[in-house]
Amino acid sequence: MLFSKLIYFSWKSTASVLPTLRGIRGFSRFATIHENNSNGSDSRISIGIVGTGAIGSYYGARLWERRDLYNVKFHMRSAENFDACQDHGLQVKSIHGDIFIPPSDLQAYRTTDEMGKVDWVVLALKSSALPCIPTLVKPLLRKKTRVLAIMNGLIDDDLVELLRTISLEENDVATKEKRDLPCAAVYGGMAFIGANRLRPGFVEHSDEGSLLGGIAAISKPEEDEEEELKALVELWKPTKVKFTEERLVIRGRWIKNCWNLPFNSVSCAMGGTLTIDKIVRDPSLRKLANDIMDETIAIANADLASRGVSSSMLLGDQLVRNTSCKAIRNESSIRKLFNLIPLLIHLLFGRKHKCGLSQTRWDRTKHQRC
Repeated sequence: MLFSKLIYFSWKSTASVLPTLRGIRGFSRFATIHENNSNGSDSRISIGIVGTGAIGSYYGARLWERRDLYNVKFHMRSAENFDACQDHGLQVKSIHGDIFIPPSDLQAYRTTDEMGKVDWVVLALKSSALPCIPTLVKPLLRKKTRVLAIMNGLIDDDLVELLRTISLEENDVATKEKRDLPCAAVYGGMAFIGANRLRPGFVEHSDEGSLLGGIAAISKPEEDEEEELKALVELWKPTKVKFTEERLVIRGRWIKNCWNLPFNSVSCAMGGTLTIDKIVRDPSLRKLANDIMDETIAIANADLASRGVSSSMLLGDQLVRNTSCKAIRNESSIRKLFNLIPLLIHLLFGRKHKCGLSQTRWDRTKHQRC
């Protein structure tokens, strides 16, 4: 009996100092085990941020601000970023108000296996990381989990199919003709934001920050689509993030691409040394970017029309040009774009030729870069 009481006292004492102990490097795994065995009394919505670069850090920190409602956990694959955050916390310098998550309050994990099941998964990864997503998210999912992908590119169809493979792994009777989602819903998110991780554990948010999002797929019958869209809207309502719902997620993807592709391709074609704000101020480069933007809008509308989207929902020139242009200030971001732009151009060319569009400025930009 005495021994049992000692064990109980030791466990309760650990619980009381757990936030402090979490700040000690190497303690996160033990902290995770304790939390996963004691979160039954936590009525907050649990959120797993997978990918804690600039985007994941910013939107994750905005959710963390409402820690009275949300229990936010951050997955950090980078050992350097993880160690910096464990030692000094996660800091976001923002035009909408700075955020600091001290080490004692930060739930940071090197692997998703440690995080436990969550109500929401927020994917903030590069498009090139798509093949890794099933492995990363599988430990986080249950049937009622919702997945939001704040990522660039036309990735939603591929993402949904990749997530369906998780169901195949867990359900031997599933067939290729009818594969269920392993979660309640999958959403696409488009971030209109200027943000960079300037160093491990430190993110600068310098422009905008709004989020556009919509449903990519749901596991429930079609009549429940409104309920799932409402859940996405309600997730961001208590935060400082300006969220707008988009009924056609592919349309939202194209709106974002109409800015990303023209300006990023021009920057990379010029050697990756020009930030977008410099392109805007240079008349000749701005004209080139505008020409490519016009062609991207044409490709977008051809693709949307091929999917049965009505003419009233196609992208207008004014709609796209009213979207804020985000400057890329971080050298590492430029370098990543420089490496990825041939892939982006290849994907866009495939879409362009599929829609029957002819050789254009895109081709000349491609040859200049490649």
